Amino acid sequence: HVRALHRFFVDGSFDFGMDKATFKEFIAEALPNAAECASLLWDRFDTNRTKLVNALEVMAGLAVMCVGPILEKIQFIFDLHDFNGQGVLTYDEVVVAIFLSVSATVLISGKGVLPEESMMERFADEAFVIADVDIAAPLDKAGFTVWVIDRLRLEDAEDLSVKVGLREFLKRFEALQRAKKGNLSVTAGLSVSTEGPDEGPVVETQSSAEA
Repeated sequence: HVRALHRFFVDGSFDFGMDKATFKEFIAEALPNAAECASLLWDRFDTNRTKLVNALEVMAGLAVMCVGPILEKIQFIFDLHDFNGQGVLTYDEVVVAIFLSVSATVLISGKGVLPEESMMERFADEAFVIADVDIAAPLDKAGFTVWVIDRLRLEDAEDLSVKVGLREFLKRFEALQRAKKGNLSVTAGLSVSTEGPDEGPVVETQSSAEA
Protein backbone atom coordinates (compact mmCIF):
# COMPACT_ATOMS: atom_id res chain seq x y z
CA HIS A 1 0.00 0.00 0.00
CA VAL A 2 2.87 2.39 0.70
CA ARG A 3 4.37 1.71 -2.73
CA ALA A 4 0.94 2.35 -4.26
CA LEU A 5 0.84 5.65 -2.39
CA HIS A 6 4.29 6.55 -3.74
CA ARG A 7 3.32 5.64 -7.32
CA PHE A 8 0.23 7.82 -7.05
CA PHE A 9 2.36 10.66 -5.66
CA VAL A 10 4.82 10.45 -8.55
CA ASP A 11 2.19 10.00 -11.26
CA GLY A 12 0.15 12.91 -9.90
CA SER A 13 3.18 15.25 -9.76
CA PHE A 14 2.23 16.34 -6.25
CA ASP A 15 4.34 18.86 -4.35
CA PHE A 16 6.23 17.61 -1.28
CA GLY A 17 4.40 20.09 0.95
CA MET A 18 0.64 19.50 1.16
CA ASP A 19 -2.11 21.44 2.88
CA LYS A 20 -4.81 19.50 4.70
CA ALA A 21 -7.33 19.44 1.86
CA THR A 22 -4.75 18.24 -0.66
CA PHE A 23 -3.37 15.67 1.76
CA LYS A 24 -6.79 14.19 2.51
CA GLU A 25 -7.62 14.07 -1.20
CA PHE A 26 -4.25 12.44 -1.91
CA ILE A 27 -4.79 9.69 0.67
CA ALA A 28 -8.43 9.14 -0.31
CA GLU A 29 -7.68 8.79 -4.03
CA ALA A 30 -4.54 6.69 -3.63
CA LEU A 31 -5.87 4.43 -0.86
CA PRO A 32 -9.69 4.64 -0.73
CA ASN A 33 -9.89 2.06 2.05
CA ALA A 34 -7.55 4.15 4.22
CA ALA A 35 -9.21 7.52 3.63
CA GLU A 36 -10.35 7.72 7.24
CA CYS A 37 -6.69 7.62 8.36
CA ALA A 38 -5.86 10.90 6.63
CA SER A 39 -6.98 13.12 9.51
CA LEU A 40 -5.06 11.02 12.04
CA LEU A 41 -1.91 11.17 9.95
CA TRP A 42 -2.33 14.91 9.49
CA ASP A 43 -2.56 15.49 13.23
CA ARG A 44 0.54 13.36 13.80
CA PHE A 45 2.66 15.26 11.29
CA ASP A 46 1.43 18.86 11.52
CA THR A 47 2.87 19.16 15.03
CA ASN A 48 3.91 22.80 14.64
CA ARG A 49 0.55 23.76 13.15
CA THR A 50 2.16 25.08 9.96
CA LYS A 51 -0.84 23.79 7.98
CA LEU A 52 1.54 21.83 5.76
CA VAL A 53 2.90 18.30 5.96
CA ASN A 54 5.80 16.75 4.06
CA ALA A 55 4.39 13.92 1.93
CA LEU A 56 7.80 12.22 1.73
CA GLU A 57 8.05 12.19 5.51
CA VAL A 58 4.60 10.60 5.81
CA MET A 59 5.44 7.88 3.28
CA ALA A 60 8.81 7.22 4.93
CA GLY A 61 7.14 6.80 8.31
CA LEU A 62 4.47 4.48 6.95
CA ALA A 63 7.17 2.37 5.29
CA VAL A 64 9.11 1.98 8.53
CA MET A 65 6.04 1.16 10.59
CA CYS A 66 4.20 -1.07 8.12
CA VAL A 67 4.21 -4.86 7.88
CA GLY A 68 6.87 -6.13 5.50
CA PRO A 69 10.41 -7.51 5.15
CA ILE A 70 13.16 -5.20 6.33
CA LEU A 71 15.01 -5.33 3.01
CA GLU A 72 11.89 -4.08 1.20
CA LYS A 73 11.57 -1.23 3.68
CA ILE A 74 15.20 -0.17 3.18
CA GLN A 75 14.90 -0.31 -0.59
CA PHE A 76 11.64 1.63 -0.54
CA ILE A 77 13.19 4.40 1.57
CA PHE A 78 16.02 4.59 -0.98
CA ASP A 79 13.62 4.68 -3.95
CA LEU A 80 11.51 7.32 -2.22
CA HIS A 81 14.46 9.71 -2.24
CA ASP A 82 15.87 8.71 -5.63
CA PHE A 83 14.09 11.59 -7.33
CA ASN A 84 15.64 11.15 -10.78
CA GLY A 85 15.44 7.36 -10.81
CA GLN A 86 19.16 6.86 -11.47
CA GLY A 87 19.64 4.35 -8.66
CA VAL A 88 21.94 6.57 -6.61
CA LEU A 89 21.59 9.22 -3.87
CA THR A 90 23.74 12.27 -3.33
CA TYR A 91 25.14 12.98 0.12
CA ASP A 92 22.39 15.54 0.80
CA GLU A 93 19.70 13.09 -0.32
CA VAL A 94 21.08 10.45 2.05
CA VAL A 95 20.93 12.96 4.93
CA VAL A 96 17.32 13.79 4.04
CA ALA A 97 16.37 10.12 3.70
CA ILE A 98 17.73 9.30 7.15
CA PHE A 99 16.28 12.41 8.77
CA LEU A 100 12.76 11.97 7.36
CA SER A 101 12.67 8.24 8.13
CA VAL A 102 13.66 8.72 11.76
CA SER A 103 11.55 11.83 12.39
CA ALA A 104 8.51 10.21 10.77
CA THR A 105 8.88 7.11 12.95
CA VAL A 106 8.96 9.32 16.05
CA LEU A 107 5.87 11.24 14.93
CA ILE A 108 3.79 8.20 13.98
CA SER A 109 4.72 6.14 17.02
CA GLY A 110 4.71 8.99 19.55
CA LYS A 111 7.95 7.54 20.98
CA GLY A 112 11.45 8.98 21.20
CA VAL A 113 12.69 12.43 20.24
CA LEU A 114 12.99 14.16 16.90
CA PRO A 115 16.50 13.86 15.45
CA GLU A 116 19.01 16.64 14.98
CA GLU A 117 20.28 17.26 11.46
CA SER A 118 23.90 17.21 12.64
CA MET A 119 23.40 13.66 13.91
CA MET A 120 21.90 12.60 10.58
CA GLU A 121 24.95 14.03 8.81
CA ARG A 122 27.15 11.86 11.01
CA PHE A 123 25.13 8.83 9.95
CA ALA A 124 25.45 9.83 6.29
CA ASP A 125 29.22 10.15 6.75
CA GLU A 126 29.23 6.64 8.20
CA ALA A 127 27.25 5.29 5.22
CA PHE A 128 29.72 6.71 2.71
CA VAL A 129 32.71 5.44 4.72
CA ILE A 130 31.31 1.90 4.90
CA ALA A 131 30.62 1.98 1.15
CA ASP A 132 34.12 3.40 0.54
CA VAL A 133 32.59 6.24 -1.49
CA ASP A 134 33.69 9.86 -1.37
CA ILE A 135 30.90 12.18 -0.21
CA ALA A 136 31.27 14.12 -3.46
CA ALA A 137 30.16 11.00 -5.34
CA PRO A 138 26.72 9.35 -5.18
CA LEU A 139 25.83 6.31 -3.06
CA ASP A 140 24.06 3.41 -4.76
CA LYS A 141 21.25 1.29 -3.33
CA ALA A 142 23.55 -1.59 -2.44
CA GLY A 143 25.82 0.69 -0.41
CA PHE A 144 22.86 2.31 1.34
CA THR A 145 21.35 -1.09 2.15
CA VAL A 146 24.61 -2.46 3.56
CA TRP A 147 24.95 0.58 5.82
CA VAL A 148 21.39 0.35 7.20
CA ILE A 149 21.83 -3.36 7.88
CA ASP A 150 25.08 -2.62 9.68
CA ARG A 151 23.57 0.22 11.73
CA LEU A 152 20.64 -1.97 12.79
CA ARG A 153 23.10 -4.80 13.54
CA LEU A 154 21.21 -7.34 11.50
CA GLU A 155 22.91 -10.67 10.87
CA ASP A 156 20.60 -11.80 8.07
CA ALA A 157 18.36 -9.08 6.64
CA GLU A 158 17.16 -11.51 3.94
CA ASP A 159 15.46 -13.59 6.63
CA LEU A 160 11.82 -12.53 6.19
CA SER A 161 11.12 -13.26 9.85
CA VAL A 162 13.68 -10.71 11.10
CA LYS A 163 12.10 -7.81 12.96
CA VAL A 164 13.55 -4.75 14.65
CA GLY A 165 11.83 -3.44 17.77
CA LEU A 166 10.70 0.18 17.81
CA ARG A 167 12.93 1.07 20.76
CA GLU A 168 15.88 -0.67 19.11
CA PHE A 169 15.31 1.24 15.86
CA LEU A 170 15.13 4.57 17.68
CA LYS A 171 18.19 3.66 19.74
CA ARG A 172 20.27 2.82 16.66
CA PHE A 173 19.44 6.22 15.17
CA GLU A 174 20.02 8.18 18.37
CA ALA A 175 16.34 9.11 18.67
CA LEU A 176 15.64 7.36 21.96
CA GLN A 177 16.20 9.74 24.85
CA ARG A 178 15.68 8.14 28.21
CA ALA A 179 13.96 10.49 30.63
CA LYS A 180 15.20 10.65 34.20
CA LYS A 181 13.11 8.81 36.80
CA GLY A 182 10.31 8.08 34.36
CA ASN A 183 9.63 11.70 33.45
CA LEU A 184 8.41 12.65 30.01
CA SER A 185 10.59 13.89 27.19
CA VAL A 186 9.00 16.82 25.39
CA THR A 187 10.06 17.57 21.85
CA ALA A 188 8.38 19.65 19.14
CA GLY A 189 5.03 19.57 20.87
CA LEU A 190 5.13 15.83 21.57
CA SER A 191 5.06 14.42 25.10
CA VAL A 192 6.35 10.89 24.96
CA SER A 193 7.46 8.44 27.61
CA THR A 194 10.72 6.70 26.92
CA GLU A 195 10.49 4.36 29.88
CA GLY A 196 9.22 0.81 29.81
CA PRO A 197 9.90 -2.33 27.72
CA ASP A 198 10.49 -2.52 23.99
CA GLU A 199 7.35 -1.59 22.12
CA GLY A 200 7.68 -4.53 19.76
CA PRO A 201 8.52 -4.75 16.06
CA VAL A 202 8.29 -1.74 13.79
CA VAL A 203 5.42 -3.35 11.92
CA GLU A 204 2.46 -1.84 13.68
CA THR A 205 0.21 -0.76 10.79
CA GLN A 206 -1.76 -3.04 8.49
CA SER A 207 -0.42 -1.74 5.18
CA SER A 208 2.36 -3.42 3.22
CA ALA A 209 5.47 -1.75 1.86
CA GLU A 210 5.30 -3.84 -1.28
CA ALA A 211 1.57 -3.93 -1.98
